[in-house]
Amino acid sequence: MAKKKKTVVKRAPTAGELAKWQKQKRRNRLVFIFGVLVIVAVLALIGYGYYDSVYQPDHAEANKLHKTVVKVNDKKFSLEYIIDVMRFLNQQEANKAASSSSNSAVTAKTYTLDEAVQVIEYDELLQQAAPGLGISISEDDLQAKLKSIILPTDAPEDLAEDQFLKYYNAVLKAQNISDKEFRALVTGDLLRPKLQDYLKAQVPKSAEQVHAQGMLVDKSMVTNVADRLVFTVDSLAQVAQETSLQSNSQTSGGDLGWLIKGVVGTKFDDVVFNLEPGVLSQPIDDETGQTTNGVWLVSVLEKASDKALDDSQVTSFATVAYSKWFKQQLQEGLDSKKVVNKLDDSIRTWATEYMAKHPITQTSSS
Repeated sequence: MAKKKKTVVKRAPTAGELAKWQKQKRRNRLVFIFGVLVIVAVLALIGYGYYDSVYQPDHAEANKLHKTVVKVNDKKFSLEYIIDVMRFLNQQEANKAASSSSNSAVTAKTYTLDEAVQVIEYDELLQQAAPGLGISISEDDLQAKLKSIILPTDAPEDLAEDQFLKYYNAVLKAQNISDKEFRALVTGDLLRPKLQDYLKAQVPKSAEQVHAQGMLVDKSMVTNVADRLVFTVDSLAQVAQETSLQSNSQTSGGDLGWLIKGVVGTKFDDVVFNLEPGVLSQPIDDETGQTTNGVWLVSVLEKASDKALDDSQVTSFATVAYSKWFKQQLQEGLDSKKVVNKLDDSIRTWATEYMAKHPITQTSSS
């Protein structure tokens, strides 16, 4: 017969033992909570250090780079875009200077941020206006231009598309510019001569003209030059050869040829086209940008109310019209607030410091 197991009766803890156990349990809980708080504090300090030294500066830098600085109608351009374009333009100028066949050293033009902004504004204004002017660039023309820029001179004509893309992506990477930015710049380059042709076709076949003789002199020389012309036997041709600051008038003895309105400048036109033959003009402020303190002294030799324009005059008129077109489009956009340019000294300073800290690392495109 199996033995019956004895029932073990556990002794209930005394009041003192129970109080001690509960006190130990509370102490362990407090130690655990304190440990968790210490770990959280350490992680918070590490996280704040990363945020303060890495994330926050990077985030603030990204915000400034992505901030819209230029707007042309509805098209927005960030500071990063402007920096990329400026760097690309400078690299292109450096490449041209390096590949120049001239024996003398060629100094590459250096674009500023403001000049890069002007290129962006002009290109965008032209691309937006092009359909209304009836001018356009086909995708084939764009691809052909891209290949002429990207591919080395010894590249085979039947180069496969994947091989071209290899060259293309390498150049984009080397010059730190995106496909979108590059295509926009090349499209602008292709549209410009089409705009020139369009404006050249608008030039009239004939116009009022004056045959003028004159010179460009410094304001400080005006009295001396005028006295020589009025009180001595020195001819205007002789004085122009000796004193004119403009090379063409100097070498031609002051003969400016037949002039049409709108080529030299508004102030010049207002005086010269109302000047009687043989009369020396009053000093006319130079608007050509060739001097900062120069004035013209001019005499009219002949006048014609409607004289046919020769090819050089048509080209000169179209060139001036081309420059005026961009300036007028930009000014109209600024006046109407459709073109916005927020590039100021603080942004220029920050961008300059950013570019110094983040130079482009050139890589081979081959």
